[in-house]
Amino acid sequence: VVMMALRKEPGLRYDSAQRLADDIRGHIDGYPVLAHPESARYRFSKFVRRNRLAVGAAAACVLCLVAGIAGTAWQAHVARAERARAERRFNDVRQIANSFLFEFHDSIQNLAGSTPARELVVRRGLEYLNGLTKEAGDDTGFLRELAAAYERIGDVQGNPSRANLGDTAGALESHQTALALRRRIHDGTPGDRTSALELSISYDRVGDILWLKGARAEAFEKYTLALGIRERLWREHHEDATLAHYLTRSFNNVGDLQLEGKQTAEATANFQRAHAVATQSAARHPGDPRALRDLSVACNRIGDSHWYASDFSQALASYRQGLEIREGLFDRDASNAVYRRDLIASYNNIGDTLIETGQPEAAVEHYRKALAVAESLGSADPQNAQAARDGAICRKHLAAALLRVGRPDEACRCLAAAEASLNSQLESDPANALLIKDIAEVSRMLRDAACPVS
Repeated sequence: VVMMALRKEPGLRYDSAQRLADDIRGHIDGYPVLAHPESARYRFSKFVRRNRLAVGAAAACVLCLVAGIAGTAWQAHVARAERARAERRFNDVRQIANSFLFEFHDSIQNLAGSTPARELVVRRGLEYLNGLTKEAGDDTGFLRELAAAYERIGDVQGNPSRANLGDTAGALESHQTALALRRRIHDGTPGDRTSALELSISYDRVGDILWLKGARAEAFEKYTLALGIRERLWREHHEDATLAHYLTRSFNNVGDLQLEGKQTAEATANFQRAHAVATQSAARHPGDPRALRDLSVACNRIGDSHWYASDFSQALASYRQGLEIREGLFDRDASNAVYRRDLIASYNNIGDTLIETGQPEAAVEHYRKALAVAESLGSADPQNAQAARDGAICRKHLAAALLRVGRPDEACRCLAAAEASLNSQLESDPANALLIKDIAEVSRMLRDAACPVS
């Protein structure tokens, strides 16, 4: 201010005393003066000096804000990294567990002697599933994996059509959990064909276990729900081999319970529907093992309807037609436990029919064949509850035929062995109504034959 007031050049000095006074007052009050070159930095420095407290507080707030943003950003980065690592670990666990539950299980499920390995699948699988079920959320893919895993475990625990551990109560719990998951998936994907078919399969599996427990009305309800879904899908997809397989199964399931309930006409109609679908599928897919097996099952069911109608000659023809298919499948894959068990059923059915037609010696021959196959399955897989029951049932059939041909001693030995086996199985699986029924029948036969009490 002083230097500007003393300049020699008139144009560079203050042009009035008032302007000099204004600059002096501005300097004293901390405002910019005319004597200083104009710049944003100069004006800002003057502002800061005039408002030290306010600027300090604002600066502190800005610093806190910047620090907070930086901290939050860092925490978010760390959280994203942790989440990514957790997701990678989770997906690795899912992949390993799915490989264990599906690839490993599927590779051994039809092998005789695989029950101990399948028991390991159950134990490890339940540990895995119990830790993941709460994480399912609404992820359809994840829900589908969980449902399929529970179904696998339920089958190992107590599927009456496969080698199992004889844990009927555990099997029902696993399949009911799977059914609840399948319903969630179906409700969340309306109109989806895959979800609908999977839901029907889950109804079937729960129905199988309910039937095994003797809850026939509840089993019939589940089978009927499955059939309704499959019939609806079949109207739009006649060419689908998988759908044909499950539709055939549904007709047979419903027919089986109708036959047990003395609804012979209704059962026969459903067996004929199953036979028609199976015949069509086998013709459309020649050589396909599943289609051929479905046809053999359908032939057996037609034989059952003839048998219950006392048309034993037609029953025998149908049973033999089914046996021919089954022997062909067995020749192609002798290690397949399902095919071997199918042979047991066919030999027993033919034996039962030969008894009714007055050919007990021929029946004995077929029952011995059935027992030989059952014993081979049991020897290969001692922990297989299904094979153990099959062996006991074969001994019961054989004993009945032996009594007819005058061999009571051998018959009593067969019955005693059957009773001991069934009682042992019931100790491990007290919820199995079929075992209770089997024991009652064998006990009655022992009394009627006047067999010595062991």
